[in-house]
Amino acid sequence: MIASFAIAAFVLGIVADRVYLNINHRAPDTRLIGDWTGEDGNISFRPDGTYEVTLVVTATANGSITKTKQEPYTAQYRWVGGGEIEIYVPLFAEWLKQKPVFDGDKLTLLGAEGAVARYTRTMPNSSAPAPKLPSD
Repeated sequence: MIASFAIAAFVLGIVADRVYLNINHRAPDTRLIGDWTGEDGNISFRPDGTYEVTLVVTATANGSITKTKQEPYTAQYRWVGGGEIEIYVPLFAEWLKQKPVFDGDKLTLLGAEGAVARYTRTMPNSSAPAPKLPSD
């Protein structure tokens, strides 16, 4: 009786572990990979879990608008449950949760605190390896 209970508990533990991994560690959405441009700069997501950002800072002084391109930086991103990503922001030294929403060649990143960043694909999957073509 105790042996069958132990076996059932063991099997249930394995099933629970597999369900947890399936829910929280989904395969990444390959539509994210590539180069994107937006009002506040450019972002490139790479298949190796890194991204590169070049921010454009807009300032207004004496009635004139000045846009300054900042130095690019590279950091990490990771997929988490529910189709969301976390991006590491070195400036804040923390991970920020974002939900990517795709609409054709448009990408909207919805932040947990209500921030919204909109991008347009510059080059389709430019950072991704070339797809394999079927052989004849």
